Amino acid sequence: MILGISGTPGTGKTVVGKIVAERLGVPYIDLSSLVKRKKLHSGMDKKRGSFVVSRQKLLKEFKRLKQLHEDLVVEGHFVEEVHPDTTVVLRCRPDVLEKRLKRREYPFRKIRENVLAEILDVCSVNAGSSIEIETHNRSPKEAAKLVERIWQGKKPKLRQVSYFSYLPAFLKKKHC
Repeated sequence: MILGISGTPGTGKTVVGKIVAERLGVPYIDLSSLVKRKKLHSGMDKKRGSFVVSRQKLLKEFKRLKQLHEDLVVEGHFVEEVHPDTTVVLRCRPDVLEKRLKRREYPFRKIRENVLAEILDVCSVNAGSSIEIETHNRSPKEAAKLVERIWQGKKPKLRQVSYFSYLPAFLKKKHC
């Protein structure tokens, strides 16, 4: 099985993905690192401070990886590009996400962009059919246990996540 873990930066994808892969004994792939390491991009978007992923190069490399490994845990906010069998989207309440990104010393513009993406469900919409797990109210190990249950074909009871009610306050805010 190819398990995708998506989510806005700061929701816990990397930590949860590594825990899940280790517990399941399967390889873990961080798509952002893979893109940088294998140069699977067409250059840098200087305005946004990120690489422009070459979908064609990424899919070619991922096809190669799938031939080597039947099971993988793949993590990244653009995980839908590699068409995982199951996708879990990690979600985080916007006010908590903002604090996490500030601790990481993200620039103001990136904090605002990512908090808005979380409010608007961007990763969930991009992932299509997915299961959402909130991370602001559970530890990475607790979130990983839920992801493991999904791997095992068990669907944990989770509420539908929506942070749209945070939008009016976000739009009134002049800074993060």
